[in-house]
Amino acid sequence: MLLHPRVDRTVRLARRFVNIRRFDDPFELYRQHGWILFSSSEIQKITGMQDPFGVRKKEMDAKTYRRFDDVYITIYNETKDSDRIRWTLAHEIGHIILGHFCFFS
Repeated sequence: MLLHPRVDRTVRLARRFVNIRRFDDPFELYRQHGWILFSSSEIQKITGMQDPFGVRKKEMDAKTYRRFDDVYITIYNETKDSDRIRWTLAHEIGHIILGHFCFFS
């Protein structure tokens, strides 16, 4: 019997993912998996709305959504420094792998 099933599951999934992938370039991982990645300014240009997901307004680093068709979309705040963006995208990849996401259609 597992004492901490979520912790055990998380560790198992993380080890499996890390064993077969490198985290040198989180942008490349998004491309490889077909996950969609937009900066907040790209989303603004596409939608014609200023910060439609509230990433900048709420001073968030990123937000990931899962559409009902199993497409993952991450919007990140490109005003952060490049190391922070890379760390943030790796963090969002963790949410995708572990199934922590919001739905939208």
